[in-house]
Amino acid sequence: MPLTLKNFNQQWWKPWANTIAYYKFNNNLNDSSWNSRNLSLLSGSVSYGVASWWGEYAYFNTSTSASVSMPTVNYGNDNYTVSFYRQPKQIFSWFQCIFDWVRDTMQDPWYIRVTKSIYVWDDINYTAAVDTWYYITVVRSWQNISAYINWTYIGSYQAVSWVYWTKLFINQIWNSSSYKNNNYLWEFIIEDKARTADEITAYYNQTKSLYWIS
Repeated sequence: MPLTLKNFNQQWWKPWANTIAYYKFNNNLNDSSWNSRNLSLLSGSVSYGVASWWGEYAYFNTSTSASVSMPTVNYGNDNYTVSFYRQPKQIFSWFQCIFDWVRDTMQDPWYIRVTKSIYVWDDINYTAAVDTWYYITVVRSWQNISAYINWTYIGSYQAVSWVYWTKLFINQIWNSSSYKNNNYLWEFIIEDKARTADEITAYYNQTKSLYWIS
C-alpha cells in the first residue's frame, strides 16, 4: 500500500513498496520489510526493552555495533529517507556515530554524529538531552540532504554526487571499531523516497505517544 497522509492517520505504519529496510528491534536485528536485510552484529551484544505499552527499543551501547549490505544507492541522484527514534544515554566529549551508510571501500562524508549533548551533522546542530526520546529523520531529495528532529526542520546541505553507498553501519563509523554511541534505538526505517515535511510530521504525531512525548 502506498504511503500517504491518509494511511499515516488511519493505521499503523507498515512496510510498503519503497521500503528498503525496516528494523523494529522486536527482540532481534531482523529486517521486518521482508527484503532480507537483517543486521549482523559486529561487536558487543544488543539488549532489548519496552518503553511503554507498545514502544520497544534496542540498546546499542559503547561496545555494540552492527552492519548490513544495502542495494547500491547513488548519493547524488537517488532519493531516500532514513528515520528512527533515539534516546541518548550518555554525553560524549567527541562525536560518536549513530549510523553510517557508506561504500565498502571508502568512508563517505555523510553520517549523523553526536558531540556532547548536541546532534552534529556537518553544519547542522540541535541541542539534545540524555534520557529523552527524539525522532530523527534524514531526507535526501536530489542533491539536498535535510535533517528533522521530531517534526522540526533543522537544516540542510548539498550532497556530493559521485559516491555510491553499499553498506549500512549502526552505532559506528565505516569499518572503525571506534566512535560507538550509547543509545536506545527504535523503528529504524529506510526508504527509497524523500518523505515530505507533512509525512514526517504525520508519522511523528502518530508514534510519539509510545515514548511519552507530548
